[in-house]
Amino acid sequence: MGKGYAPEDRKRLHCWAAIGYNFKSELIWYDSGNANGKMTLQCYRDQILEPVVGEWLRKGEDFVLEEDNDSEENGLEHYFNCSCSPDFTPIEKAWQSPKQYLRKRPCWDDTIVKELAEEGWAALTQERINSWIDSIPQILKDCIELEGAMTGH
Repeated sequence: MGKGYAPEDRKRLHCWAAIGYNFKSELIWYDSGNANGKMTLQCYRDQILEPVVGEWLRKGEDFVLEEDNDSEENGLEHYFNCSCSPDFTPIEKAWQSPKQYLRKRPCWDDTIVKELAEEGWAALTQERINSWIDSIPQILKDCIELEGAMTGH
């Protein structure tokens, strides 16, 4: 944040994205609508599920949504993942690319933050995403063999 800004004037930016085998969505910027910045169910439904995921459904896209929040009301085929196990969620690895770009030029200007995040997201290759997804069966095997202990992935 630049000089002269009060902490209460700082607007937090939030984005959502989806990845899959041979699939990477755009970054979807959203307004959480609350002071703590956490996405509410209403925000998720109105700004993500209906306009973005709903459009994929209307186009007949074939996918399974993996998430740690509620989707049943929207007719999505989905499953819930353990949000505390990033080894099982490739999207957690995917967020590292935009974060690295943001660290290159730390600033609080919304336009620059969005540009850097978009640049970082664009740099994330589909080949890399596919390799993370391909590694999930081995990660699961390792987790079972280690009886749920850390796998090192």
